[in-house]
Amino acid sequence: MPTTTRTNPQRTNPLPPPATSATSAASATSATTSVDRSTANRFEGSSASSSRGASGAGQAPATPAERYMQPLDHGFWTETNEAGGLSEVRGYIDFAVQNYEYHKKMAVEVQVEREDGSVERYLHRPRYKGKLPDGREKWGVEPLSIFPEVLGKAPIKEVRFSYKVQADVDHDGQRDLCVSHQFYKIADASTLSSPQSNLGSPTALQKNPEAFAPPADPARVRDASASLKDTVPPVEVYFAPYDHPERALLAEMDKVIQAQRNDPQGTHSIHASVFNINDREIADKLIEAHQAGVDVKLLTAAHQMDPNKTYQTEYKRLQAAGVPVVGVVRDEMFGSNHTKFAIFDGHTVSMGSYNWESRSNDENNENMMVLRSPEIATLYEDMFRGVAGEVQVDRPIDLNNKVNVLYSQQHDVPKAIYEELEKAKESITVSMFTLRSLRFEDGGQQKDILDALVRAQERGVKVTVLLEKNIADAGEYYGRLTENDLTDEMLAEHGIETVKIKTNYNNNPYAAMHHKFAVIDGNTTLTGAYNWYSGSQVSDDDLIMVRDKSIANRYLGEVTNLRRHYDPDFDPQSVPQTSVAFSVNHPNTRPGDQVYLVGNIPELGSWDMDKALRFNADDWPDWKLDVDIPAGTHFEYKFVVKNPWSGRIWEAGANREHTADPNQETDPLFEHFRG
Repeated sequence: MPTTTRTNPQRTNPLPPPATSATSAASATSATTSVDRSTANRFEGSSASSSRGASGAGQAPATPAERYMQPLDHGFWTETNEAGGLSEVRGYIDFAVQNYEYHKKMAVEVQVEREDGSVERYLHRPRYKGKLPDGREKWGVEPLSIFPEVLGKAPIKEVRFSYKVQADVDHDGQRDLCVSHQFYKIADASTLSSPQSNLGSPTALQKNPEAFAPPADPARVRDASASLKDTVPPVEVYFAPYDHPERALLAEMDKVIQAQRNDPQGTHSIHASVFNINDREIADKLIEAHQAGVDVKLLTAAHQMDPNKTYQTEYKRLQAAGVPVVGVVRDEMFGSNHTKFAIFDGHTVSMGSYNWESRSNDENNENMMVLRSPEIATLYEDMFRGVAGEVQVDRPIDLNNKVNVLYSQQHDVPKAIYEELEKAKESITVSMFTLRSLRFEDGGQQKDILDALVRAQERGVKVTVLLEKNIADAGEYYGRLTENDLTDEMLAEHGIETVKIKTNYNNNPYAAMHHKFAVIDGNTTLTGAYNWYSGSQVSDDDLIMVRDKSIANRYLGEVTNLRRHYDPDFDPQSVPQTSVAFSVNHPNTRPGDQVYLVGNIPELGSWDMDKALRFNADDWPDWKLDVDIPAGTHFEYKFVVKNPWSGRIWEAGANREHTADPNQETDPLFEHFRG
């Protein structure tokens, strides 16, 4: 089994781009390591005129990745699974890489094709493994995880790969995307039945249809970012479980599907990068979109596609339907593709803490923004390329913008959060699934997000932190034992109001407060997939900053909602109130009838009819009642008629639901009694 060095070489002088094929061939004669030099040489001289992979200028064929990086060796070995899981074959692919620049960026997509035509895709970032005798470097992908026998899946037909290299082809100071012109075969069923290392250079197969992928447009991306300096686009905010984000996602997908059917010759798209996909309705809609001709591309966390996770049924269905799903591999501890965003037809984006799984919709506290803006969509498409191992536009962040979109592998997100916390003058409210030490270096100094929270409290800013109890305290979480984390104790010792939330939706002990948001001075909202801990620095994660009071009020309302339901020490009079003006039309009431309101919060009697609230009939047949409720509180309620001869008559149907609008002092609510 080959060994892997997990470090990137440090050098002081980056070398120039690779030499011409003749020079490369001459230097290669001293190499003792096997490599398919005919392939390397053939491609090295094939692109005297190359397209600018980052600008879109020029129509000449793109420079092939083979100019910079050639397949060198591959092999497999059997992995013993002591836990009794599926039989697994592990593998590796090594490459000879020209020393063309200091910080190399490469990606390898491994495809496992089965006999029924379904394909499993995994995206790896190669690691440096040492020097080769001819002066090139050895980089490798390891370990590959291949499961030959999976229940409900056909046998493996072949395993192949393609790859991408980012390099400044035309010397304009900007990286271009170079895609391998070939697919390379590394295994079939017979190979996997007798795994062995040192199988030599992989076999070149057919041409790669993605070798001429359209490039990004730097001007468009930077202009999109600049356009958000003074503008906040239309934004909708959804909180699970009561706002049902799933419905909003399905509605956006339906719009794209209908647009494709109305415009069959056009290109309409759904591009999503999400940690997990196991919501059956969402998977059904993605399959429908794919079959309608929509350009559906999905990126997910590779470990979620592990067939040993038998509850993950939707990946198999998507693959069987031909929907391209790429599992992104992040080798670092706690690293994964943790993003949760989607771009619909280049003009609408969904993002937030909301995973595409049924638990997120039905049991967790989650948040999701839907932003209707081609400019925001452009920025997230650029991030999508980054997660997919492609070239991103160098896009600096201006923290004075009304809206900023940040990507963990492109921007210094901890520093941006830290600077926002340092600017706080009145209040910081944080609701975070995982909050721990988040350190970064700034001007030679080590700084920590936790220190910024403490300093804010010490200078008179009111700091409130809500945490998920299953993560903050010791306990068991889906079979995994967690130790007590001392972050909440440390914050409390410094006077910060710290609340641990334990939800109970659907009586699931693992239902989670899964938010990752903060509101600063009642105006700036930070949210996304980004947990405030070190794991986010090695993962694909996103964060958006929006400076808008009405949006901030929605998120502050959710904090009130959580505390109203789950914090026994919460004082409901300590937060803004919304006067909910109930009006129920009931023309069938008779003299002696009286209409009452009762609900699941103390303000509405906590379902105790002895504490129910009485309507007035001054405007009969409309019965009216005003109730002050902490702004943002979500509640359930029903109307009840009492009279001397029938007792209580509850209205028919399910409980009604409403959220006290945090952006209105008076929230009118007009209903009809359901008889």
